[in-house]
Amino acid sequence: MTTTATDLLRPLGGKDSGTLGAIKQGMFGPAVQALTAGQQ
Repeated sequence: MTTTATDLLRPLGGKDSGTLGAIKQGMFGPAVQALTAGQQ
């Protein structure tokens, strides 16, 4: 899970920008937050 979340967050913070970055953030952002909240 941690590796998956990291792999998803890595492009969000780096090379992917503009529309593609916004789409990824919109899709994966809530899912990553849910995973993080579930682990706490």
